[in-house]
Amino acid sequence: MIIEVTGQRLIWNPNKDEWYGGALAKILNLDLVASAVEDIEQRALQHAQAMFGDDLKVVEGPMRFKRPVGEDIVEGLSIAGLVSGQFTEGGPGSGNWGHAGVKGSRGGSAPGMGGGKALDARLTKSLYGKAQAAEKQLTPAIQGAVEGVGGSMYGLDFRLKRPESIQGKLYRDAEESGTDIRTAAKNMTDTVRYTAIFDANNFVEGVNDVQTRLEQDGWQQYDTKYRNYWTPGNPYQGYNTVMINPKTGMRFELQYHTPKSIQAKEKAHKLYEEARELPAGDPKRLQLERQMVGLWDSVDRPANWENLPGLIIKPR
Repeated sequence: MIIEVTGQRLIWNPNKDEWYGGALAKILNLDLVASAVEDIEQRALQHAQAMFGDDLKVVEGPMRFKRPVGEDIVEGLSIAGLVSGQFTEGGPGSGNWGHAGVKGSRGGSAPGMGGGKALDARLTKSLYGKAQAAEKQLTPAIQGAVEGVGGSMYGLDFRLKRPESIQGKLYRDAEESGTDIRTAAKNMTDTVRYTAIFDANNFVEGVNDVQTRLEQDGWQQYDTKYRNYWTPGNPYQGYNTVMINPKTGMRFELQYHTPKSIQAKEKAHKLYEEARELPAGDPKRLQLERQMVGLWDSVDRPANWENLPGLIIKPR
C-alpha cells in the first residue's frame, strides 16, 4: 500500500511494521515471510490510520500499485512483490507483480489480472525452485540427445521461465481455463523449456530420433502434448512436445524449429506480445494476427511435416 501524508509518499514494509519514503523503498531488498496478502494490507491501513490520522490519503489501494509520476517509489512494486522478495526484471509490456497490467519493466501478472486477486508467492517460488533443481540434470541430457543426432540447441540461456513470468502465466491460464492459480500451477508444463533446431530436409527424422532417445531415458509423452502447428494459416508454426518423468512428475517443454522458422518466431513474438494486450475481436489485434499468419506462411515447412506424431493443430 502506498499512502500520502502531507505531500510525502510512503510505502509499507510489513516485515518491520514501518513506513519508508520513496527513495529508501527503491533500494529495499526484502525477503519477507509470506502471509495472507489481505492481512498485510489490513495491518498496513490500521497502522497508517493510527499514526497519521486525518493526514492520511491512500494513493494506491490494496493490490494496485504504480510508480507515482515524479516520485522515487519502486516501479510496479506491490504487496505481492514485497511478500515474495522477487523484483526480477521482465520484458517490456509485461505486467508487474500483482498490479492491474500497467506496462513496465518489471514482469509479472497478465494485463487486467493482477489487481484485486490474492497472490500466492510461495507457489511461484516452489515452481521456480523445482525447475532450477531439475534443469541441472535435464540440460545436459537434452543437449546430448539433440546434438547427438545432428541438431542444435537454441536459446539455452532462457531455458528457465523467470518467477515473474511464471506468475503472469498462472493468471493467464487461470483466466482462460476458468480455474484458480493453484490448478493452473498443477497444469503448467513449461517452467523448463528448450528449443531444438533441425534442417527442414531432415526435420522429421531429427525429431523422431530425439524423442526416441528421451523415451529410452525414461521420459514419456505428457497427455496429448505433442502438437504439430505446421498447418498453413496458424499464427504460430512449429512442433511442440511436453515430456514427463513418471516417477517425479517433472515436466519440460521441447520445441522444434528449422533455422528459418526460429527467425520467424523471434519476429512474430513481438507481434504476439502486442496482440495479447488487446481484447479479442479488437481490429488492431486482428490486424496483428493476420501479420503473424503472413509471416509464418512465408516460411518453408519441413519435408513430410504431416507425418510427425501427435495432434495436428489447424487454424481456428
